Amino acid sequence: MKKILSILALALCMSFAVKAQPKAVGVRFGYGWEASYQHYFGRPHFLEANLGFVGANYGIGLNLDASYNFTFARPRWTSRGRWGCYAGPGFSMGAYNGASRTFFNFGIFGQFGIEYKFWFPLQLSVDIRPTFSFYSGGLYMNYYSLCPMLGVRYYF
Repeated sequence: MKKILSILALALCMSFAVKAQPKAVGVRFGYGWEASYQHYFGRPHFLEANLGFVGANYGIGLNLDASYNFTFARPRWTSRGRWGCYAGPGFSMGAYNGASRTFFNFGIFGQFGIEYKFWFPLQLSVDIRPTFSFYSGGLYMNYYSLCPMLGVRYYF
């Protein structure tokens, strides 16, 4: 009985801790579009996960990205709102349906960006993700990943 109560108390404490962490949901636009989710751990670091639809010269695809970002600067450029510069490593996987075949890929990337959180719950960001992908044809650099992406998110 003690073990069950201890496990329930631990689960309850963990659920309050997770609920208290700031989060953001929204979209990213650029070369395609992505549904975006951010979960902050403490003040400066956050996990970002994106589910995106990409159209390319080799077909249409669905891509899942996740990155762990470190906020390395918080400049005070404005009196209201908060600025943040961030960077971090991540991974990507996706499936693409081309004209002649369907293929899957797995990639690693580095994300670099800047964000602005307004004094009301809106967050804007611009970032870039150079990605190296592996697929059945070998290793390639995703040149579309060099396109800057605009993120618009609601944070809570």
